[in-house]
Amino acid sequence: MGTLQEKKRLNNRSSLGVLLGLVLGFGGQFGIAAAADAPNISLLVLMCLAALGGTALFIWGCAMHAKAKGHSPWLGLLGLLGCIGLIVLVVIPDTYRIDAASGSEGPPPPGG
Repeated sequence: MGTLQEKKRLNNRSSLGVLLGLVLGFGGQFGIAAAADAPNISLLVLMCLAALGGTALFIWGCAMHAKAKGHSPWLGLLGLLGCIGLIVLVVIPDTYRIDAASGSEGPPPPGG
């Protein structure tokens, strides 16, 4: 991370990942419930894959959100907690700051 443009790009990726992850995940879950009674096993497998893909996208979006706030992308694993993890990521403080002396943007230096 280094520029304001990079931060905006990460925020856009975060929004896209979280939104698509939620839509795909809920759609997959709905499809699993609908396909559970159907004799077609391939539809059930497809819906399971959609739900897993949605979860992966949601976690990736959470990782991009953490990175945009100046934290480690590993905090994106809080996405495994679903909306509770996303709420935690939203309320953690933004450590991304602008250095007034040089005009450069970026995370604070280590230990500072």
